[in-house]
Amino acid sequence: MKVVLLEDVKNIGKKGEVKEVKDGHGMNFLIPQKKAALATDGSVRQAELNQSKQDEVAQDNLEKNEAEAAKIDGQKISIKAKAQDEKLFGALSEGDIEDALTKAKIKLTNGKLNISEPIKTVGEHEIEVTWGTELTAKFTLVVKGGK
Repeated sequence: MKVVLLEDVKNIGKKGEVKEVKDGHGMNFLIPQKKAALATDGSVRQAELNQSKQDEVAQDNLEKNEAEAAKIDGQKISIKAKAQDEKLFGALSEGDIEDALTKAKIKLTNGKLNISEPIKTVGEHEIEVTWGTELTAKFTLVVKGGK
């Protein structure tokens, strides 16, 4: 039996794909649970249309993310924090780093900061930003101490 998946189903496929499944599995589980619909000409065409729209959106997001990564890659961003003897009074949070990026006119829309360990000292720290699994950029965070 051919079905169009209405959501991602483990060990079968992703949303929008047309898959061949056993009749019993399709009729007793997938269709009643609204995880799939019977594959008719109309539903297959609709699934293909939806997939092409999703591909366009994914390509557009990829282009935006690449532009964002190019803007941040290799930058030096400065931040001031209260410190004594090269040690900060508290660790810098992701929010603090995002605020520093905002002051530098860089906004992370889809990027995620990857901080391997808390930043607790004055000096330069390399920060990695990821967008999904295949796109990364690195910048240097310069932490300046003060009272």
